[in-house]
Amino acid sequence: MDGPESTWFVKPLHERPDFRLIAAFLWGDGHHTDSDGDSDNPASRSWTWLYLRSRERAGERVDLDLEEGTEACMRIRSEEPWLAAAVACFLAMEAKAQVRRGDDTEWADAPSRVDAVGAFDFQAAMERARVSVWRESTLEDPYPNLRR
Repeated sequence: MDGPESTWFVKPLHERPDFRLIAAFLWGDGHHTDSDGDSDNPASRSWTWLYLRSRERAGERVDLDLEEGTEACMRIRSEEPWLAAAVACFLAMEAKAQVRRGDDTEWADAPSRVDAVGAFDFQAAMERARVSVWRESTLEDPYPNLRR
């Protein structure tokens, strides 16, 4: 990342969603993305770092990793403040976890922080994630999209 970044944290985050669900939340199932991470199976829920970038919208990139020295605190960073906030709130809602922005000391429930996503349509994004094909993925069947 080149510019100043916005950082959010989510805890506890013991199990993550299929990483493709984050892309579906942000941009939809058919959106062209670039990604990298340490998921040995695309449907894994135990990845510890992830890079996602839109190939269709310049500047929309987010990086996620477990905070050093913790077992279940995920750090979310992006040059787009709304993007980091949206991903943090989504992950917290998925995991029934809490969020905090950057150096804030107070943890909060995600719904109380959704205003940080700005003009991003959070409810539409939640609906995209709710109906995403990646909700059906398992380690045994990582490509449920091939059955549709």
